[in-house]
Amino acid sequence: MRHSHRSGRSGSGDATAIALVRHGQAENNVDGMIGGHTDCALTDEGMRQAEAAAKRLADEFQPTAIVSSDLRRAHQTAEVIGRVTGTDIALDARLRERTLGQMDGLSFDRAAELFPEHWAQLQTRDTNARPPGGESLDQVFDRVSSGIDAIPAQHPGGRVVVVSHGLAIFHAFAHICGLGSPAQGLKVFFIVANASISRFTYHPQEYHPGPYPAPGGYWILDQVNDRSHLHGLTE
Repeated sequence: MRHSHRSGRSGSGDATAIALVRHGQAENNVDGMIGGHTDCALTDEGMRQAEAAAKRLADEFQPTAIVSSDLRRAHQTAEVIGRVTGTDIALDARLRERTLGQMDGLSFDRAAELFPEHWAQLQTRDTNARPPGGESLDQVFDRVSSGIDAIPAQHPGGRVVVVSHGLAIFHAFAHICGLGSPAQGLKVFFIVANASISRFTYHPQEYHPGPYPAPGGYWILDQVNDRSHLHGLTE
């Protein structure tokens, strides 16, 4: 691992900017398969998307650190961003996608055939759904939230690119916005696009003099699912 030519500021009172990036298009995205914790690789299109995201981050965000899910499709995306921006990468398994256990790596049709009841639960967004060997929504939320909370603590005043996955990013959004676990039946749901960029800023409590006190610090949502850098790429 090379050393970054940038370093985050160390002052504990500094805000920490986070650019949350979904990995580029992966094999499971085009093959109609459940990714989960399987190590799917990026497609050629996914690599182009990662390059486009990396160039934009280098121009507009200038990261001081990169933290990525350790799954292959996310790590590959992070490696492209690291190469373009000259920034080191740390891997964090807490940023992984939700695993559906025995369904991971199966086609949608095969999963429906082998696990009809569990598949039906997933299709109706049953908040109690937990396929054999898989994670519950609460487990995913707790895991991802822990990974997100660690970033401002480890990189105070930094500009951190976080590379993760579609469902995991939704859980991160629910946590950052104070909505709680999706297991509660939230009235919002979305999946950000491959190689999209969503930006948030964490401000420590001592720098929040406004009328809305938030013990332990507060978040500002800057943008969600920005994919303007992907315009013109070959589909």
